[in-house]
Amino acid sequence: HHYVADSWTISNLLSQLFAHLDGTEITAPSYLDFVKSDSEYPESKKYQKDKEYWSAKYQDKPTYVSLYLSDTDQHDIRAGRNTYSLNPNDTLAIKDYCEKHEISPAVFFEAIVSLYAMRINNAEDITLCTISANRNGTREKNTVGMFNTIVPMTVKCDWHESFSEFCSVIAEEHYSLLRHSKYPLSDILDIVKNNHGNDAQLYDIMVSCQADSIENNGNHKVVWTFNGYCELGFMMNIDDRTGSGEYHINVDYQLKKFAKDDVDKIWARLVNIARQALSDDDILFKDVEIVTATEKNTILYEYNQADIDYPKDICVHQIFEKQAEKFPESIAVVCGDEKITYKALNTR
Repeated sequence: HHYVADSWTISNLLSQLFAHLDGTEITAPSYLDFVKSDSEYPESKKYQKDKEYWSAKYQDKPTYVSLYLSDTDQHDIRAGRNTYSLNPNDTLAIKDYCEKHEISPAVFFEAIVSLYAMRINNAEDITLCTISANRNGTREKNTVGMFNTIVPMTVKCDWHESFSEFCSVIAEEHYSLLRHSKYPLSDILDIVKNNHGNDAQLYDIMVSCQADSIENNGNHKVVWTFNGYCELGFMMNIDDRTGSGEYHINVDYQLKKFAKDDVDKIWARLVNIARQALSDDDILFKDVEIVTATEKNTILYEYNQADIDYPKDICVHQIFEKQAEKFPESIAVVCGDEKITYKALNTR
């Protein structure tokens, strides 16, 4: 539907449909007004200012950060979807945190995803795919049509800053992007490729938050469906449209890059990061645990379980000789580029 309409429009259409079914007369602004102003934009001074902004922003090559850590190119848009719900306590805690720090829920979720992605990639900056509603004023908000624009958001982190400070960095970047979000993504990508080559990539992760509600008197049920495809490796949508008191999170992921269980583990880590941030306002970016308590126990203790039964009636060098007899050509020692087999080491 994004060829002709965005999700805001779908909500508008459904609200108008339900109102019509209930006998209310509907009037709505024409999309042609927006088309006219949009067609004039490429020749405007605003377009030139936006071009200068994006040219300066991507003068230096941004770090490409993905949650898919393999070097193998697996671009296939067939996708799966995992859906999660945050319980009312966690949802309320996030909303309270956002109100206290004067940020939006989108910023909070962008911060936890960015923190996790940068930590596992050991990166100091990240570019996320974000969506701008691109609607100015009540008239455009009530207009049916395609307004959304995709806006890359690049932020840098100081590993010694707090999570709340990092949220402020993202919020400030959103404010800056808002003034230049009309500039076409295709033109931004041209700037990146012209500056850094055709192989330069910006993002593989998207975070979006939808809170556009549908006016419904309760007589109608609305079900949002998934089409089975996504353009990026990992796309998270936070849905706050139901009014249920819980955030519903849809994670779409390319099947060539992730299995369902992979995404379940990533989600558990993101929830763990969120709860740490919510419980400690001053927690530093570098001190946030990016694995769950269960994973940490497995890594530190189960994987490092060194207890093994061995003969108690012979010496260590005799145990080694027996190992050399069983596996003479197996590698016993590696030092730099040099490798020594059990047989070679036993004869020294």
